[in-house]
Amino acid sequence: MSVAGPVRLIMDEPVYKRLHRRAKAILRNEHSDHRMEPADLVHEAFLRIAKSQVPIALNDRIHFLAVATIVMRHILIDHARSAKSLRRFQCIPIHSEMPLSTASPGDALPLHHALQRLASREAGLYRIVEMRFFWGLGIEEIASKLSISSRTVKRHWTAARGLLRRELTQAA
Repeated sequence: MSVAGPVRLIMDEPVYKRLHRRAKAILRNEHSDHRMEPADLVHEAFLRIAKSQVPIALNDRIHFLAVATIVMRHILIDHARSAKSLRRFQCIPIHSEMPLSTASPGDALPLHHALQRLASREAGLYRIVEMRFFWGLGIEEIASKLSISSRTVKRHWTAARGLLRRELTQAA
């Protein structure tokens, strides 16, 4: 199934509502200066998929949801990068009570870099994180997709979270 014609068949009301819930969950973890609403994020992701220069073959609705969720993540990463580049040229007054770190707790870039390192070192663990966190699949769904036991998925999910937590604390 290619994106050009059957997108409207994939983007029906239940799929839109599911994407909207995912966008809401993603934005809940972001810092508050982005001014983006969940609907804006869903619509921007849909437009990027529809206007893609590279044809995207979509297998089913779950595949569409996964692609759209990844695109939403990249939209927020692009936004964080552009905001960071704008902040580079701002003057910040220095106060004695100012915290040592000015990074916002919901910044997407440290998580993005930690995920990239996880993907390069432990591709299998990254795949489970991607399916669980970004695609929104449950343990049983992941086990079915990867043809492994749900117990193995749980073990890998725990290991991946530990590695990411360590990466993020080292980056902070």
